[in-house]
Amino acid sequence: MSGTTKSDATKSDTVKIDTKKIDTKKIDTKKIDTMQSLHVVAWEYDVDVGAEGAFEALYGPGGDWVGLFSAYPGYAGTELLRDERPNDYITIDRWASAAEYAAFRLSAQVAYAAIDARGDRLMLSERRIGSFDVVE
Repeated sequence: MSGTTKSDATKSDTVKIDTKKIDTKKIDTKKIDTMQSLHVVAWEYDVDVGAEGAFEALYGPGGDWVGLFSAYPGYAGTELLRDERPNDYITIDRWASAAEYAAFRLSAQVAYAAIDARGDRLMLSERRIGSFDVVE
């Protein structure tokens, strides 16, 4: 999730996310002090052929990213989405607010970098799609 790429993106690589399809009912409200806002961070990945299983294990619901995120206040859940095109994935990480996500990033720099380095070995490229606040 560092934003490094091994290849240049083309216009055909552009991904549009329909935020209306994000199921906010799946948010673990027990982990959120207040639901005044919701912040979403989205990433796109091009995974190496043959590394799909390891990638899904690392980035999926029981993976190390979710384990790390879960240790911090404001984390509300992650979705790992696999595209119909082979080896293309998106993650959507939900936080109670941009401030809580920023606090996590500051506090978890070492652990974040270690997991990120493991993920980098599984993919051709990754791209941060963006950091969004849900419009209510």
